[in-house]
Amino acid sequence: MSEKQRSDGEAFLRIFPSEREVLAYFAPAKWTAAVANAKQCSAFPQMTLQLLDLTYSPGLAARLVENNIRGLFSLARPTEPINDDAVGQTAQLFVARYATELSVFSALLYFARYLTDYKASYAQFDLVDVLRQCGKQFLPQWRALLDRQERQAHDDETRKEVGKAALLRYLRKEYVERGIDVRTAPLVSRGFVSEALLQQIQP
Repeated sequence: MSEKQRSDGEAFLRIFPSEREVLAYFAPAKWTAAVANAKQCSAFPQMTLQLLDLTYSPGLAARLVENNIRGLFSLARPTEPINDDAVGQTAQLFVARYATELSVFSALLYFARYLTDYKASYAQFDLVDVLRQCGKQFLPQWRALLDRQERQAHDDETRKEVGKAALLRYLRKEYVERGIDVRTAPLVSRGFVSEALLQQIQP
């Protein structure tokens, strides 16, 4: 387990300390919120389906997936009885196939968007398509979203470092090199410059 996985797992446990809370939150009732906050789903602690079973108990991921598949079935075929064995087997296959790639947040988002965005238009709702479209359509989009957010975070950090370097050069030139107390600079006196940054400025 990587350090990030350990950290995400601990953060997830603080938010959802029990299996009951996990199952209640990652359920069809939360689909609307997931669709409305798709970007936030990637920002939450990324507990994979595999890590979910390791953290709580074996089989929890399959139960979570099964609940969501049942939600899809109820929407797509409201008048037909649910085949419990088929749904259960599909949930097991889903977890086995995507255990390390899907977090519970991304799985929730996939099920929330399946009928409107990923279901094969030519086909009647079926469980095999639920398995197939996650890898075929959803995961490439999810990876692209994570890549964009990682690049954005990197760019933001780069801009922050560039801005910090420019501020240091300005304060050194205008105050330190002229023998003026840098703490009299407006940005400093008003609290916009941290003490740690001041230590880098002063000789």
